[in-house]
Amino acid sequence: IIDKVKIVPPEGSDNKIHLGEVKQFKAEVLDDRGNVVPDAKVRWRTSDFAATVTPQGEVEGRAMGDTQLVAEAGTKNTRFELVVLDWKK
Repeated sequence: IIDKVKIVPPEGSDNKIHLGEVKQFKAEVLDDRGNVVPDAKVRWRTSDFAATVTPQGEVEGRAMGDTQLVAEAGTKNTRFELVVLDWKK
């Protein structure tokens, strides 16, 4: 039974991403005892067009603004706030 989904940002990363930048996020799916469910299918999406995400959790900044990264497994989901900034200088 899936109890919780956690989004894990890349190591050393925060919630900011620049236009054109790509970051790999991971999802951790936990059962009701807190154990990782290794074969859980995770569906990724974003709340709007400011960022895109692949089925593997690879996120790209596409338009400046705030968005949410969403990971879903079973009936559970979690959101991660992202801020898309201007091109990296």
